[in-house]
This record gives sequence, structure tokens and C-alpha cells, in this order.
Amino acid sequence: MKKYLLLWFVFFILTLPGYSQGARSIVLGKKLVNPQSFSGTITISNILSKRLETSFQKACAVQANCGSNIMASTYGPSKRIKGPFVIRPQAIYPNANFLTHSGQLSDYFLTNNNRAVEKFYPRMQLRQEQIQQHLADFEAATIPVSHPEKEDMHWLASRIPTDTNYLLIGEAHRFPEIRQAVSTLLHEIRQRFPEKQIFLFSEFLMEGEVWTEQDAFELYLKQFREVWNTAQKENIPAIGLEPLFVKDKDANVHIIHKTGKKTLGVASSHKHNIWASLEGMKLRNTRWMEVIKTYRENYPDALFIIYAGSWHVEYALPYSLTEYLPAKETFVATLFPNCHPYHRTCSTITSTFDQLTDGKFPQRVLQFRDPALSRLAGMDVQIKVSVFPHEY
Repeated sequence: MKKYLLLWFVFFILTLPGYSQGARSIVLGKKLVNPQSFSGTITISNILSKRLETSFQKACAVQANCGSNIMASTYGPSKRIKGPFVIRPQAIYPNANFLTHSGQLSDYFLTNNNRAVEKFYPRMQLRQEQIQQHLADFEAATIPVSHPEKEDMHWLASRIPTDTNYLLIGEAHRFPEIRQAVSTLLHEIRQRFPEKQIFLFSEFLMEGEVWTEQDAFELYLKQFREVWNTAQKENIPAIGLEPLFVKDKDANVHIIHKTGKKTLGVASSHKHNIWASLEGMKLRNTRWMEVIKTYRENYPDALFIIYAGSWHVEYALPYSLTEYLPAKETFVATLFPNCHPYHRTCSTITSTFDQLTDGKFPQRVLQFRDPALSRLAGMDVQIKVSVFPHEY
């Protein structure tokens, strides 16, 4: 009897308003709950767990209906995070005050990710079909190029319209030759616009960082030092975009997602860093845009160069930065290797557009006359950079 009385007393104390530390009750799943109370925490966890399971089943069904999809190798349904999260939930979701611990954060994150899979898989499937239907149009609209490879960045700078306010440079990661090309492009852009105020925003610097030469030994990603040095030389301030939570304790947390395929009868899955997931991309790109918008308010006439991974900036991809920017002021250039140097066949299918067209456009430099086709393809200009085997 004493045992039951003690349990009742503990439960009563934990659910008192004073124990909630001033937190207000909220409506979640048609239930009024106090996130900071013992019973409220249990209720919220149960609701989030059910939502995760439902979203997972729906996303798996959509994935199965869509069949082969370019998104499958990177994005897929999931209900498991290998980690777990360490960061405070409100550092990622400032308005989600009902999240009180890492388990709830994981379920909430994965539910949002599954809902994004359900939303974007059909859209990407439709885009693939549209591209395949317009292959002849792409071929007819391809602009012929005859300049030598060493002039690619000079040529690219010359193709940027003078009324461009946002130049988005999307790269394939890990290739020093591409970083060298970006460095050269910055020089060429300064030659093209000698008097214009220019800023360089990048995924490869942390949010709030403004590159100076004194930062040389404290870089988040040291391999980009040449790019920042060139930007500084050309009087182009380099501004960080990447939120701190990407670098901090949760940097090695991974999402385990279903590919929709089977190997020897067993459903296969992939492991990716959570910040490369659909929900991770959304959270990061949203934060990036907050930084960019703040600078735009202070520098309304400047050219903003945004340098990041290609899937952050290509047209028509989920949560692309192009969704947030004025179409008439935006120009997208993507840089990919001319081959995969460590692939067993040294495959030349290296870009998103290559995958969507089965490599039918192998040109080193690719641009289309029709802006509508460019948006469908994902970029205004695509350039393949010659790469060689090297240590990553």
C-alpha cells in the first residue's frame, strides 16, 4: 500500500504546474498537454512515435509506386537515426517548444523527412519523365562551344547576365580541381565587374564567420583556403552560411533510410549524415536564406555569389535556394568532374543532368538557348572539370 501511495505522490508532484517551470500547455494531436510535465512528456512521445510510423508507411508506399528515382540513393523513408541527437531540440526547431529530449527530436525530424519524401518523390519522378520526353529539344537548344578548356571560367564569367544579383555556384564535393576552378572564376568575375560590390556566401564557412587571412589555421574546411584567399585578393568578402549545429556534437549523426530495392531478397538501406537528408537540407537552406536576406537588406545592389554543393542550388531540386530567390535575378552554374577517377569504369556520368538523361549530353560545357529547358535541366550552365586520381 505504501508503495502505491509513494508512486501516486511522485506522479502528483511531477504533474503540478509549478514543476513545469512556467511552460504553457499546448494542443498536440487534439490533446491538451504540458510539455514539461511527466504525463505531458509521455503523451507527446507517444503522439510523435505514432506520427513517425504513419509517415514512414506512407513514404514507403510512395517510394514503391515511383519505382526508380534519382533521389533513392540519397533520400528515402526512415524511422531510425544512428546517433542519437545531442543538441537541444530548439536549436534546430526554435518554435517546437513541445520537444524536450533527443528521442522526441529524432521522431519529429524523421517524420518531417518522411513527409518530404512523400511530397518530392512524385515530383522528381515527373521531372525525370519530362526530361526524357524533351531530349530532342535539349539537343536542338544546345549552344555550341569551341573555346579551349583553359578558358572555361573566363567564358562562364562572360555568360553571366549583367542584371544578375544571385550567382549560384554548385559543385561536386571533394575535387581540388573544382575548387581551383572556383578560385579562377572569382578572379574572372571581378574582371567582368570591376566596380561592383560582390559578396561570396558559402556552405564551407560556418554561420557568422567572415574570412580574414588570420583565420588560416582555424578553418572549418581547410581545403577551401585557396578560394577564400582569392576572394580576399579580389575584394570579395567571404561569408559563412553553415549553421553551427552541423559542425557541433551532432555532426556524425546519421539517418538510415530505405532505398526501395532488395539485395538477395533483403530490403537494402543507406546511411547518410542527417544534414544531407531532405529535412536536413530544408533546415540548412532555410537558415542560409536568413543570412542572405539580412545582407541583402544592407547591400541592395551587390552581386551575391552563393557557393555550395550542387543539390543546394540546382533548379527543381527539393528545397533548392532558387525557390527563395527572384528568378530573373538568378543564374545557376554547376561544376562537376569530367569522370569519377575511382570508379571501376571511370564513369563520365557525374552530374545530376547526366543521371537524368543517361549520359546523353557528354559535352564539357553545356548551356541551352531556352530558359525553360535550363530550368528543367537544373542549371543555366554546366561545366565538367578535368580531374585526376588524388587523396580525398
